[in-house]
Amino acid sequence: MKRLSGSTLKITAIVTMLIDHIAAVPLARLLELYGGPAALRVAYLVMRQVGRISFPIFLFLLAEGFGKTSDRARYALRLGVFALISEIPFDLAFHRKTLEFGLQNVFFTLFLGFLAMWTYDFLAKRALPKALRWFLCAVGTALFGVWLMRHFPLPPAFDGPLQKLLIFGYMCLAILGLLVLYAKSFGREKLLIAGTNLAAMAAFIWLADFLRTDYSGEGILAVTAIYAFRGLYAPSMAAGSAALALFGVNELTALFAVVPAALYNGKRGLKLKYFFYIFYPAHLLLLWGTVRLLGM
Repeated sequence: MKRLSGSTLKITAIVTMLIDHIAAVPLARLLELYGGPAALRVAYLVMRQVGRISFPIFLFLLAEGFGKTSDRARYALRLGVFALISEIPFDLAFHRKTLEFGLQNVFFTLFLGFLAMWTYDFLAKRALPKALRWFLCAVGTALFGVWLMRHFPLPPAFDGPLQKLLIFGYMCLAILGLLVLYAKSFGREKLLIAGTNLAAMAAFIWLADFLRTDYSGEGILAVTAIYAFRGLYAPSMAAGSAALALFGVNELTALFAVVPAALYNGKRGLKLKYFFYIFYPAHLLLLWGTVRLLGM
């Protein structure tokens, strides 16, 4: 029986995020300065793995919010404003600096993810010339193929220019093959829309990488996977979590997020609209203050 509301999912994501950040900030600093017993190091690793569950749940709730909000512009503005508000607390907690541009907080990723979904929806409803859609499909395939090659380093034996070109070609063919299979199920019109969305996704992926947002392009890929299966709670969460898990064993525990998604009843539950927005920068400041108070 599906008993978990949206607010329950949000609380689950917040708690697992907090566990992760307690390990990543004060506990990591403690281990860095003073070392510690093996049990403490194991606790650190376990807490970080528990934290992997939070991000796909936040992306899932973002997609749900995108589909249900009556004012997308206000929603996007709220994400953008809190991305700016949270940056100094994020940098203080994780980098011990007031501003550090090597990595931006997760609100920037959520903001770009929301804009990406808005773009997909806009392009799906827009009457674009077929030639333009085919062109965007080709550009999206190329951009996404290059990005994948950057994130999956080749063995030395395949690192030459010709080998890279051949592997890139095979990768593009594989992406186009998936689109063709999609077309057989949903028709050529859907194929062109999917190809256009692929171009938009690739653009946002590269933008997230350029801005160095938390989870970067992987986060955009994950929210795109969730958006593609929107309305199918467990499959959409599985797709988003799997997209994250592709990029390293450290993200494998993200797949556990499928369990609460399978129990989601589609209802909002408690009104916690601004709770996460306020909690995120507040808990980072609290963790930073704790580290400073303890002289670490």
